[in-house]
Amino acid sequence: MIKVGQTIPDATFFRFVDGEVTRTDAQELFAGRKVLVIGVVGAFTPVCGVSHLPEYIPLVEAFQEHGDVDRIVCLCAADPFVMAAWANELGINHDRIAMLTDNNADFAETCGLAVDLGGIGLARRSNRYSMVVRDRVLESLTVEETPYDVDVTSAGNMLDTVSRAA
Repeated sequence: MIKVGQTIPDATFFRFVDGEVTRTDAQELFAGRKVLVIGVVGAFTPVCGVSHLPEYIPLVEAFQEHGDVDRIVCLCAADPFVMAAWANELGINHDRIAMLTDNNADFAETCGLAVDLGGIGLARRSNRYSMVVRDRVLESLTVEETPYDVDVTSAGNMLDTVSRAA
């Protein structure tokens, strides 16, 4: 598993905004800024869609003000169209929380954060995690014991984490 102090691996992420699928690479996403990444198991899934990601939405300004976070990213092994539809359902503006895809869970796999959920029809996915990356270097990482838990990766816990580190 990736460790605090290591450089984030190269990866390509996708998103669907304004009728277009666009690509973003890790260098572009993380270079020169502090980024909070919310790793979720699946768009529209009960835990991610009810209790995990929605907690972050009203706290975007708090993360920016108290945690010195330049950008918040939700990363999921789903296609960019599903992520855009999920953002629309939750009322997320892409400028506030960037809804990006981790194609085939490649980034999660490279970071040692992938989990096989084929037994429940989800295939290879990301485990539930939150990370803070400053200028491509991993500053903090919290990973849930199981993909069904939302304890250490909760918005409140992560706000405390980034506030202390700011």
